[in-house]
Amino acid sequence: MKKVFISLIILFQTICLAGVNVMAPLIINNEGEWQAFENRLHQLKQSGVTSISTDVWWGAVEREKGQFDWAYYDRMSTLIQNAGLNWVPIMSFHQCGGNVGDNCNIPLPSWVWNEANRKEVPSLFGGDSFHISHSDQIKYLSELGRTNSEFPSVWSTPVMADLYVNFVREFSNHFQSKSSIIEEIN
Repeated sequence: MKKVFISLIILFQTICLAGVNVMAPLIINNEGEWQAFENRLHQLKQSGVTSISTDVWWGAVEREKGQFDWAYYDRMSTLIQNAGLNWVPIMSFHQCGGNVGDNCNIPLPSWVWNEANRKEVPSLFGGDSFHISHSDQIKYLSELGRTNSEFPSVWSTPVMADLYVNFVREFSNHFQSKSSIIEEIN
């Protein structure tokens, strides 16, 4: 009985000591929203929140291949840091828009779909590789046979992996100075 009681105390303490993470808005569009976000961060800190999660939209950062604009996330991470909170960036390799609760429209970078054209893709199951001749071949394909460009198909991972790795590497290099506030990267 004593072991069970001690185990419950340890479990309760672990739960109580866990940080509280809340999600930031999908996108902040204007100065009024930036000011409201900054004010809210300070309120959240006072309420016991320890970290803020934010989507890092690929389509907003790398509109042109190899050209990264981190200004939006520089501002966001600085506000989070100034409020005494940690940051949990979420690498968002899908579009924003068209889903429940979405208040923005950030498609994937348009160059992504052409990047995969004319590539040889190894089979994920050890068979013959196949040749991608059209961008629809890497788009998500529903069970009804419809393609959409909300995110690449899971089957396109061999084509997309280098693009994902490059984006995360650029993020890591750019935000190295903020590593002390980055709680984790999702």
